[in-house]
Amino acid sequence: MARKNGRYLVLGQYTDRGETPINPHVITRKQLQVYGSWTFAERHYERYLQLLPEMSKRFQLEKLITPYPLSEANQAMTDMSAGKVMKPVLVTQG
Repeated sequence: MARKNGRYLVLGQYTDRGETPINPHVITRKQLQVYGSWTFAERHYERYLQLLPEMSKRFQLEKLITPYPLSEANQAMTDMSAGKVMKPVLVTQG
């Protein structure tokens, strides 16, 4: 997913489902820098929100999310765990 000499960030992975096989050859061949970050600090949220309009110009963010009604929260989690969706979003009726 990253270009040569790129950076790959693993952000906010809150589950420990065991070991994940990683081929170190991919990291060294592409000369990647791999970073891990547990969570955002509060000061990062404002900057993140400021960047959303620019990100939506560059990427089709709506294609990354799959909306689910709140009543289907369990199905959203099941689909995400199975790799059927990238980012399930629970939608409430308001």
